[in-house]
Amino acid sequence: MHLNTYTKTYKDELRVKTGNSGEKLVCYCYPQAKRGDWYDNKKDGTIDKNTYEVKSQRLNIKFQGFWIDENQFRKVDGVDLLFFVQIPETFNDTVKLFLAPNHTKIYQNKFRAQGEYRIYPLNKCLLIKEFTDKNVINEFYQPSKKLRTYKVN
Repeated sequence: MHLNTYTKTYKDELRVKTGNSGEKLVCYCYPQAKRGDWYDNKKDGTIDKNTYEVKSQRLNIKFQGFWIDENQFRKVDGVDLLFFVQIPETFNDTVKLFLAPNHTKIYQNKFRAQGEYRIYPLNKCLLIKEFTDKNVINEFYQPSKKLRTYKVN
């Protein structure tokens, strides 16, 4: 197997792992939540009659928000509820679940050479729950270390 193919596949598996963990946190906080089919390109699940999407990611420090690439715009715009799971920067940080109320209006458009993206500002998001359990923290922190573009201890 070519090295780049292996690296991309491995990183995709780590992203799936953190995404799955984020969806589990939403179900923990909202017992009425029902997860959808993993390959559903419209939503991650439903809470009562509302559709939802969960994005598990690190906070963009420069813009103090959560970053969404343009290939995800249609999906996040098409749901009723948008959740962000903030992945910890260190093992001593917590995992935080946020709801982005009015998510179709609160973002800022940004541009870069690779295309358009959005920043959903942290100060416009509602903290739902902060998880301090070390098992939960490790579930997000360990895979994220391998996805970072800078060296982590």
